[in-house]
Amino acid sequence: MTLNAINGDKTSIKTIQLTVKDINDWASFIYPEIAIECTNPENAGYLKYIALAQKKGFEGIPDFVQSCCLVVAKSLYYTVDEANDHNLRNINYKLTEGGSLSYKGGSPPNIEIGFDMNYLNDFAGSHSDAVSSDEIYGVLCHELCHGYQNEPKNCGGYVAGTEYFGFIEGTADFARLETGGFNPKRYPSKGGTYKDGYNTTAFFYQWIKNARDKEFLKKMNRTAVDIDPWSLDAARRY
Repeated sequence: MTLNAINGDKTSIKTIQLTVKDINDWASFIYPEIAIECTNPENAGYLKYIALAQKKGFEGIPDFVQSCCLVVAKSLYYTVDEANDHNLRNINYKLTEGGSLSYKGGSPPNIEIGFDMNYLNDFAGSHSDAVSSDEIYGVLCHELCHGYQNEPKNCGGYVAGTEYFGFIEGTADFARLETGGFNPKRYPSKGGTYKDGYNTTAFFYQWIKNARDKEFLKKMNRTAVDIDPWSLDAARRY
């Protein structure tokens, strides 16, 4: 691009290089490196997880997780540059025996996601492979959202019933609704508030998205960067 500035008989010319990117081009997405840690490779849940990932069309767990990373990042960010700038570079995926169904620990660039193989054994015992593969995908979408989402500033800590808690868990369950989903399908229940997190907040967000703004998840995620201190009321006026 060339800019010409003319003042009488004086002329100044400046040339700059502009790079125009397609907002829908995610070819340059930086996939995190995936390390698999299994506390007991002989657990039937480990073999079942691999088989279910393959039923989804993946060679194994690492590329299953990486594919989910792209899906979640695209749901949270407008452009690949925004997602890459979040700087999630390494994921230790830990398959455990007992404890939490699933969890996320750490912060970018390095996080850990855990998943209970015994939970999968129980779930797969009463559901088809198709439903079970949807379940591990949905759970993974929720935890990966925690790895990719922005965190609201100066609005308290991770305590149930706070706006911070509602944002963190509500956004993650909303991301799951918009990507991996729930199978069997879940429905909103009466009562609750936007601070509840998980299903209640997620269904509230989904209603806003369907009724008011198709880009709500992306906009909500961005409010955590642009608003300080963060509150839902401030986000509403964003």
